[in-house]
Amino acid sequence: MKKISGNKNKWVYGIAYSLIFCALIIYVPLMFHNNLWLDEMYTILYLSGTLTDVFNTTAYNDVHPPFYYLTLKVWSMFVSDSLISLRFFSLIPTILCIFLGVGPVRKLFDDKTAFLWTLCMLFSPFAFYMSLDIRMYSWTVFFVSGALVYSFMVQKYPTRINWQMLVLLSLCGVFSHYYCAFAIALIWMILSLSMIIHYKTFYKIPKIYYLSAAAVFFAAICCLMIFYTQYTHQIDKSWIRLIDVKQAIVKNIFFAPECHFFSILTWFVFFATFIGIFFRIKNIQMVQIAIAALLVLILFIVGLSVSFLFKPLFVFRYFYPFTGCFFLVVSYGVSKIKFCYCTYLILFLGALIASYDNTYQRISDTAQAELIAKIKQIDKEALVLVDSSYTDLFYRIYSNQARREYPTENLNLDEFLKNSPYSEIYLFFVNDVLSERHCYYSRYADLIYCLAKIKNNPNQE
Repeated sequence: MKKISGNKNKWVYGIAYSLIFCALIIYVPLMFHNNLWLDEMYTILYLSGTLTDVFNTTAYNDVHPPFYYLTLKVWSMFVSDSLISLRFFSLIPTILCIFLGVGPVRKLFDDKTAFLWTLCMLFSPFAFYMSLDIRMYSWTVFFVSGALVYSFMVQKYPTRINWQMLVLLSLCGVFSHYYCAFAIALIWMILSLSMIIHYKTFYKIPKIYYLSAAAVFFAAICCLMIFYTQYTHQIDKSWIRLIDVKQAIVKNIFFAPECHFFSILTWFVFFATFIGIFFRIKNIQMVQIAIAALLVLILFIVGLSVSFLFKPLFVFRYFYPFTGCFFLVVSYGVSKIKFCYCTYLILFLGALIASYDNTYQRISDTAQAELIAKIKQIDKEALVLVDSSYTDLFYRIYSNQARREYPTENLNLDEFLKNSPYSEIYLFFVNDVLSERHCYYSRYADLIYCLAKIKNNPNQE
């Protein structure tokens, strides 16, 4: 490998700091809103207790490992529990991907690949959603991407710090998301196979590998125990449905319906690169790109197979942990094709502008803020009838004053209103057919929240 001059390093890190500045300028203004989708509401609800409460609640009642919730709780305790602060916590791993790009990715491949990969991780359409959501997905991307590139680094540069980074990222990834844990398991299986092929005998493999593998294996066992507990508690409550694969591959992975051409082109480059190098592998870089592509394809095959043959357990935001692998393949392919690099950068800029505009329009919708204001105005002596976990959670997040109940299936509404001791009664429901003059609508995240007063205070009549 050619020695990199000090002046070139200064330019590289100058670009890195410039990208950090650009990311902050672009993302931070998009954090100043109160709109939340359902999963974000669950996150905020889980944070309302102590650290022990957070662990006990998420270990039994959620479908993801508790590590993200615990770290977010610590962040909220020492920084702030405001929505802006919680969203900024999701932006941190996206910014950290810059250092993966200018560090190990650049050492393993080349400047062009590293620069394009960093841009994709920062500003691709999916990043605008992932980095602004109060969820764990941006962290899973960082952990899996880091574990992959450091699994390559420990083979080429087997230093202690590289092994430590690999173990740290792997442990965090295992406890962040189950598909993230699946990715980490695949990475370590491939690394173990590579070690056996390289050293030929087990006793020649460095001890640091065995210690690292033992730590990750122990973490995986603990993760499986948590998964089993959650699975037995939540298996009958699964909300996941079968996937429209055709629509999801083009739209849902990138969450950018206005960027279909960019999405299709990116997938074309991915498959063209994979097929091109699979049949004529010439160097270690091509082997590493093939591994990254196989990780992406294995996730799809396993996730879709389980969903279609057993039980739907895969939605396309669960693909997020593998997006670093995906864009590594794309970036390598684009950097090796003449005249493609500049063309792709231009299309990428167009997708960035479209995604920013789409995100801005989504967060600028004032309907949910107005609905929240309506809920906060409800008198504490009133009764609110909620129809589902959606409306119950929404109401619990934004108001704990009035009593709320689930109406029974055989509820006679007229009789209930006549005999109810409550002076004011509200219906709070999702996707109902009542006309707008009977309720207040707020459409967000493909749901229509409806709040209707069905009994007035007689003193106000």
